[in-house]
Amino acid sequence: MSGGDGTLDPYGNGGVPDDEGVPPSVKQAEELATAGQQAMQRGDLAGAAASFKKAAELDPKNLIAVAGLGELALQQGLYGDASAHLRKAAKLAPRSARIQTLLGEAVLGTGNAAAAAEAFKRALQIDPDNARAREGYDEATARSGGSAEGSAAPP
Repeated sequence: MSGGDGTLDPYGNGGVPDDEGVPPSVKQAEELATAGQQAMQRGDLAGAAASFKKAAELDPKNLIAVAGLGELALQQGLYGDASAHLRKAAKLAPRSARIQTLLGEAVLGTGNAAAAAEAFKRALQIDPDNARAREGYDEATARSGGSAEGSAAPP
């Protein structure tokens, strides 16, 4: 999926809009968020964190930066921090199965299996073939005694 300028959006939010009329701080945040993604792909977690943090300071609605901070925290086992960032990312991109799945993993790490099952369920409603969300949902419902806050099984 690409936006008007050809930029790829890995979080499934339809891409990045054209640059016309975008404030310089938002453009800089986009560049920093992209640098953060590249650093994360190289395994440079400290560099990724620095880039994502600066991007989020410049543009608190930069989805890639906010989700990146959540994903980094999740990788480091900082489940509370990861949950906070990924909840914000989920508000920015409610139709992203990837973010819902990451949120489910983070919330499950905090021990809230029922809330994790709900996040995994939302991911499966968006992308029924998401194996990672399916496995997470199954684990979360098993941990919560088989119920995700009274909701039926996902598709």
